[in-house]
Amino acid sequence: MAERPPLDAQNPWPGLAAFTEGDHGFFRGREREADELARLVRRERLTVLFGRSGLGKSSLLGAGLFPRLRQDLHLPVYLRVGYAARATPRQQVWSALAAACAAASVQAPPPEPDETLWAYFHRAGAGFWNPRRRPLLPVLVFDQFEELFTLGQIDAAGRAAAAAFVDELADLVEDRPSEALRRQLDADPARSAGIDFERRGCKVLLSFREDFLAEMEGLRGRMPSLMRNRFRLLPMDGTQARAVVDAGAGLVAPGVAERIIGLAWRNKAEAPAPEEADRIEVDPALLSVICSELNRRRQASGAAVIEAGLLDSAEREILVDFYERSMQGLDPGVRHFVEDELITAAGYRDSFAHDDALARPGVSAQALDSLVAARLLRLDERFGVRRLELTHDVLTRVVMDSRDRRRERQAREQAERDRQQAQQAAQQAQRRLRRSRQVLAAMTLTALLGVALLGLVVDAYRWATANALPADSMWRLQRYRLGYAPMPSLAAIPAGRFNMGEADMDYVSTHQSAGTAAGNFGGPGRPVVALAQGFFMGRYEVTFDEFDYYVWQQSRSTGQALGYPNTATGGRGRQPVVNLTWDEAAAYAQWLGQRPPYRACRLPTEAEWEYAARGQAESGAAATAYWWGADVGQDQANCQGCGKRTPKDQSAPVGRYQANGFGLFDTSGNVLEMTCSAWQPKFNGSEQRCADGADRGDRAVRGGSFLSPPDFVRTAMRTNLQQDTRRSSFGFRVLCAGAPEGAAQRAP
Repeated sequence: MAERPPLDAQNPWPGLAAFTEGDHGFFRGREREADELARLVRRERLTVLFGRSGLGKSSLLGAGLFPRLRQDLHLPVYLRVGYAARATPRQQVWSALAAACAAASVQAPPPEPDETLWAYFHRAGAGFWNPRRRPLLPVLVFDQFEELFTLGQIDAAGRAAAAAFVDELADLVEDRPSEALRRQLDADPARSAGIDFERRGCKVLLSFREDFLAEMEGLRGRMPSLMRNRFRLLPMDGTQARAVVDAGAGLVAPGVAERIIGLAWRNKAEAPAPEEADRIEVDPALLSVICSELNRRRQASGAAVIEAGLLDSAEREILVDFYERSMQGLDPGVRHFVEDELITAAGYRDSFAHDDALARPGVSAQALDSLVAARLLRLDERFGVRRLELTHDVLTRVVMDSRDRRRERQAREQAERDRQQAQQAAQQAQRRLRRSRQVLAAMTLTALLGVALLGLVVDAYRWATANALPADSMWRLQRYRLGYAPMPSLAAIPAGRFNMGEADMDYVSTHQSAGTAAGNFGGPGRPVVALAQGFFMGRYEVTFDEFDYYVWQQSRSTGQALGYPNTATGGRGRQPVVNLTWDEAAAYAQWLGQRPPYRACRLPTEAEWEYAARGQAESGAAATAYWWGADVGQDQANCQGCGKRTPKDQSAPVGRYQANGFGLFDTSGNVLEMTCSAWQPKFNGSEQRCADGADRGDRAVRGGSFLSPPDFVRTAMRTNLQQDTRRSSFGFRVLCAGAPEGAAQRAP
């Protein structure tokens, strides 16, 4: 992957890339923030920096804070901990510290094997010395620390490494030796001679995204000083934005800087009024890319400065130029992939697995690397999968406009091809008709039949298009008209008793210590829940086929204009239906119960769902984590890390995996399943009944999904869902008091 060339007087803006420490001479507009952050670092052992994504936290650290720390005899050590790496987080600290010392010609003692962070930085007689024999104080700067709560929670090994690292980091910032070291000192007091308890060997800075504040607050039990010395990074105001533009001294014509700021502020190449300077909020990334692209235009035109003419008609053109230049020379399939997969239909950023992208027509690893190097795309690792996404929200409008224009052009071209084909067919028909009256009569009849068939096809095409459905839905409509009526198949669930919730309390305790609420694992459980009456449960999660038929029936019989849910990544048909609200799922169940011989259908309660999911009539204290056993095994469910057969980041068609003892499929993984019970963090009886219809609170959801790691598809796993929320990983199955003969199949 190509590195960004260094900034210079002719190229003072990095675009969407971050400023580095070597760029500090061009880093403008954040002097006040850099001074304040440096003051906080000098004041306390632990400093916290947070702000929303895209405000330049990494740039503030590298180009703003680090030069100031070096002036005060501090040694900044940049760290971004990887929890899937072979090296432990502590080993990564040692590697980064050694690299920082080598780069600055600093002499420092190497760490001993198994030496903790606290013990190393409190080693008696140790120190960090620059070439002038002056002592330095290291500052460990952990950037993107929020990955502790994302990449650090993928699997059991990652969670254990993350928890151990937090404990060790907490000992360091709270200045306390580890419990193991205290026991060693109690057993051998002579070891204390090698420890300087009064030494302040280093400082720590944690930088993270603002939307992870709640998770960070959860660490205060181990780090009481966590949020005491903190700094929140805000958007730039007009004065700061002017300083950024002025970084290119001599490159911007008089009066143009204000118009550039207006373009970054409200996407209008108009100078803001003087009184607006204090209330302007400018995204630094957008301002930098605008300046960078204008400077590129200046260089291409051979002009000495950026003139006002370069901004004329420049609303979104700058980002368009950036996008088109990034795509130049690449296969058209790369553009199709970016426009079709990396933004949603509504224009929001989405992500896509890197390996799956390589399977798309025309997409190669070299092409993706070039887009990452150009800063159009970003490559991140999430849940052990490398994923691609646009680098910034400011690009979504440009990409969506390009996608819409391309689709309109393709539609026009297809319509023209259809017209030409129809015209050629008509001409050929006319020639044949002239041959004889007999042929004329036959062809006339054929034409009439063709028109009728075409009318059906056109009507089906309009139906599919109007409802934002894929083209193959046209044939599904025709099948509905011919009597095809997909309805759920039900399994008979007998009455029984079971212990509800997570039986392994050691497991629950472990996750509580890692900051996960016990309620998410059904623990502590509720022993001996009795279900006095049997019922019928959907053998499969309700599919798109079944839900689309319901929407079509409602529109046809009542005129009720229900919406078709957005198509899942894997398509429609036998995929479990998703992207619908709790109310829509409940309405489907109610409709089904009104179609004889189905009777009294609804969503199941939490208790009914877990009993049916466990697959046995008497499930006592020995109930296992999954219906098939204590371990997730291989290819038993569709979830992250559950086997080689699991599809990448999408649901599987229902029924792909083995059924449980009651004949139910996919109760673990595939999609989360809604219940009718109100969500409560702990069992209180509400899990055994449906919530009141007037209650608009959250509903309990069970079973895990294709996005969940193995621990989160355990039978006792619980979470909550707002009633009006639509998600691509949430579906449902139905419960009925009665079932049509032949549709209900009793468990073997």
